[in-house]
Amino acid sequence: MPLGGCKLCGRRMVVHLKYANLSLCEEHFIDFFENRVIRTIKRYKLIKENEKIAVAVSGGKDSIVLLYVLNKLAKDMKFTLSILHVDLGINGYSESCRRVVEKYASEYGLELNIVNMKEEGMSLDKIATMKGLSRKLCSICGIIKRYWFNRIAYEIGADKLATGHTLDDADQILLQCLMSGDMRQLYKLYPIVYSPLHPRLIIRIRPLFESPEEDILLYARIKELEFVEHKCPYASGALSLDLKKLLNELESRHPNTKLSIYRNFVKRIRHLLKVYREDEIGTCKTCGFPSSLGECAYCRLKRKVLKYERGGKLR
Repeated sequence: MPLGGCKLCGRRMVVHLKYANLSLCEEHFIDFFENRVIRTIKRYKLIKENEKIAVAVSGGKDSIVLLYVLNKLAKDMKFTLSILHVDLGINGYSESCRRVVEKYASEYGLELNIVNMKEEGMSLDKIATMKGLSRKLCSICGIIKRYWFNRIAYEIGADKLATGHTLDDADQILLQCLMSGDMRQLYKLYPIVYSPLHPRLIIRIRPLFESPEEDILLYARIKELEFVEHKCPYASGALSLDLKKLLNELESRHPNTKLSIYRNFVKRIRHLLKVYREDEIGTCKTCGFPSSLGECAYCRLKRKVLKYERGGKLR
């Protein structure tokens, strides 16, 4: 634990935030962290009174902290919560994630909605054994989670879908979009993503988008929140992890780099990308949920998995 005094009260500090040149004790760090989430919610108008917020909870530190803070704010800010969880069917790992999510749903007395990918015939363990995949498993996992989080949120009548994306995620996605030239996705890199015109597409919000992962981890430790600490066994070698490592190295040498990258994007660049905004989106011919093509990515994936099981080839 760091030595020295809290800048606000003189008590022993637990952290020195280099990006803010601020030393804080446990109590004042908690206040600092929660106030930043509140400012993000208010600055970007993420939540209105009487809204039902569906929270996507994986069981990792980011989504558990998001759930904890939103649950703490819900009464005073007058909104309600419901938990969404996708059991990806990863042996050992998914069981741990699901247990933690079920624990907090019970502890907070919140509605819990779970989709089990084994029951859908689409477990990650099964897909990982398939030969000839054109996408990496992390990409496939993203397709599955995006589809089901939106679908469940719609089916339970949620007004918005909250995810645990962090400042580190925002910068990493920004870099990946620049590398791939995906300007449409880059335009969506905002704490609130208003949906194109489609009755089954839920507005997404990211209350932790201006919070660094390092702060989120410290908050979880101080609050003694239980979360799944080991990474997904299929995440090794992912480009996103390498980009986050690079960003952490830059931040250690040049404090406030992470926030500067994102804030400058929002203030100076994002408005130039309005030409890439989607005002309308089509409907998947198979499931009836949103799709920019005739069939959504999830239904195409499911069709390939079923074909593979029957002895066919993926391509």
